Amino acid sequence: MEDTGVGTSGRADGQAGPRHTGQWTLRTNTVTFFARSRVRLTPDRLELDVPRMLLGLVPFDRIRSVHPLSEIADIRVTTEIHPARLLIAAGLWAAAVAAPLGTVLRIAVIALAFCFFFVGVIKALRLDDGSGGRTSVPVCWLQRGVAAALVRQVERARAAIESDR
Repeated sequence: MEDTGVGTSGRADGQAGPRHTGQWTLRTNTVTFFARSRVRLTPDRLELDVPRMLLGLVPFDRIRSVHPLSEIADIRVTTEIHPARLLIAAGLWAAAVAAPLGTVLRIAVIALAFCFFFVGVIKALRLDDGSGGRTSVPVCWLQRGVAAALVRQVERARAAIESDR
């Protein structure tokens, strides 16, 4: 986590007052500790910078999106299951057990199976907008508390916008 917290900024009506803002850097999962998502909350929008991952393991691109807080219908921390990754993990595990492999290769295949298992069941920030669109930001299981705090902060910012109307 880089920088979190509540900042202050001027209100739209010209009065000074607290606004719920902050920046978070979240690991995408336990296996790919080097791939990180960046989330920035401003007084009126949520900015996401999320790595695209090949099978949950290899980052190959980044997706940047901006979501106005007034258009966010729901934000929550969820558990997502990726069946293809779990099937790959099961297949690798079966191959390691059944195939006549050397010890080093068997250990490598089992390690790869565990990697696919860890990216097959993940925590994620789920963002639903008012038009039916859905955005998912993968979050490391070890940072689910940080993700929950981020959700609370976004909810406070949305409530502040509603109270200003």
